[in-house]
Amino acid sequence: MKVITLTPALLSQAAAQLAGIVTDQRKVPYTAIVGVITGGAVLADLMQPHLPPMKRFEILFRRPSTKLKDKAPGVFSVLKHLPLVVSDWLRMAESQYLYLHSRKQRNVSRPALDNDLREFVASLPPGSPILLVDDSIDSGATIAGCLEALREVNPGISITVATLTVTMPNPLVNPDFSLYSGRTLVRFPWSKDYRQNTSR
Repeated sequence: MKVITLTPALLSQAAAQLAGIVTDQRKVPYTAIVGVITGGAVLADLMQPHLPPMKRFEILFRRPSTKLKDKAPGVFSVLKHLPLVVSDWLRMAESQYLYLHSRKQRNVSRPALDNDLREFVASLPPGSPILLVDDSIDSGATIAGCLEALREVNPGISITVATLTVTMPNPLVNPDFSLYSGRTLVRFPWSKDYRQNTSR
């Protein structure tokens, strides 16, 4: 397991690389790209210029750990000021804790799709390809829930999952495309412990 930091410039490069992998492996263009808010939606925006023209949608699906961090911003803001080696260690410890916890309980809940996305998916003929994007896959419960919600509307669609990294072994859903391997933890510009200066 390792931790890498993606600055906005590096994130743009990574998104272009992932888009290149996706397009190289598929000849039929996607009908839409769907980003999971927040990170997946940002990644979808950065990938889209490198993909053939298609519609764009978002799915809002907040994990319990994300809600907790949003409720206590003062507690987590201190992470920006810790030495980078300490932040990396805390990330790896958190990832291991979440992995052990997820093995005991892997509840999959479905997000509520907005009307535009629901109507679009319902109108698609069987086999229509959709690209579902998230910044990372941990236990896989978020992506599993999104897949179930989309297929509930239209069981005949074909969904491809793309992400930058998979952080846990044996997730509920393995992506079709991933840029990083080996349980790489990524610090994004929107992460609570992100800082511009990565040298300390």
